[in-house]
Amino acid sequence: MKAVSTIRAKFVRDRPSLNSTRLWEEFNEAIQEHIISRLILTDQEVIIVAYFKSPNCWWLLSNKNLITHSDGLVQVIALSEIRKVELDAVFERNTSKHDANLIGLRLQNDLVQLELEKRAWPTIYNLLRFVISQ
Repeated sequence: MKAVSTIRAKFVRDRPSLNSTRLWEEFNEAIQEHIISRLILTDQEVIIVAYFKSPNCWWLLSNKNLITHSDGLVQVIALSEIRKVELDAVFERNTSKHDANLIGLRLQNDLVQLELEKRAWPTIYNLLRFVISQ
């Protein structure tokens, strides 16, 4: 497992100017409370980066999990379950790289689409690849 400070530093170094994707501590207290009220974090789990599009669409990257929330459904994906980060939405569809807002997370028996803020895919792609690497 990568150190929280290392993941945080990599995100800060690589991120472009984003509005909805930030370090967890950069979100205002009302948004943090809204999200935390819908979760149970594991022991010693630390939220590092978050994307908040709306109260019904957000995700968190912690030192142990990727937690997504979409239309009332919370999904917790252990970082150790992510086998590969895929960019099909960027390279195989008729989407410009600037407008791409999805990346794929290949799990053992599933492919999960993670919604991103526009212009965030290079940063999040590289961050997730770094986090899941041994």
